[in-house]
Amino acid sequence: MQEAIAPSLTRAEPVPAGDEVARGLERLVKNFPHLDTPGLESLLNEIDRAEGGSPDDQVAGVRHRLHAAYAVAARDGNDDSHRRYMASLNEVLRTTRPAVAS
Repeated sequence: MQEAIAPSLTRAEPVPAGDEVARGLERLVKNFPHLDTPGLESLLNEIDRAEGGSPDDQVAGVRHRLHAAYAVAARDGNDDSHRRYMASLNEVLRTTRPAVAS
């Protein structure tokens, strides 16, 4: 005879935002040695959205790309990763320059 599954276990329950953030941070820590810049940027975007950030926030996206490129450059220490970091920094400057100028 098969036991009945409690109804609350069969429905997808919404996950509190804090749990999503914790899961994202755990993935970041566990996978950091293997993440490339786009993968790290994607994970930072997910964490930001779990914290209530807007997926349409262009500046946040550029900032996440910069943080990801910096982290990978610091971890890998090669010329290619440093060039990607400098390109990300230039992108941040282009994106924020109009806001700073006003």
